[in-house]
Amino acid sequence: AIAGAYKGPDLSGEKIVISGPWLAPQDEQFRKVIKAFTDATGATVEYGGSDSFEQQIIIDVKAGSPPNLAIFPQPGLAANVAALGGLTPLGNDMKKVKNGIVFPTGHEYYFNNKDYKIIII
Repeated sequence: AIAGAYKGPDLSGEKIVISGPWLAPQDEQFRKVIKAFTDATGATVEYGGSDSFEQQIIIDVKAGSPPNLAIFPQPGLAANVAALGGLTPLGNDMKKVKNGIVFPTGHEYYFNNKDYKIIII
């Protein structure tokens, strides 16, 4: 991992699988974020974008092989996956997010910063 501003854990050797709806060229900015994350943490990230994400995430959850992280294009889909037991509630650490606002309401969390709005159920 690169020394510097990042103060989190060294994730060298860890693999994080992310699924989402973005394909090239829409995924270019996200891939820049992934690169910054991997450079800072030492983790390996595998992002798989799919135009059939909405169907694939349900299949993966039912099969017991969901990704570590999923980018949901609609909150309703996230709610459906949560109903299947496919989402893990975020812990108190999310309250420490900088440059964003986190409003916990039960097991539902909403993260908002100037560029992205993310709902995680």
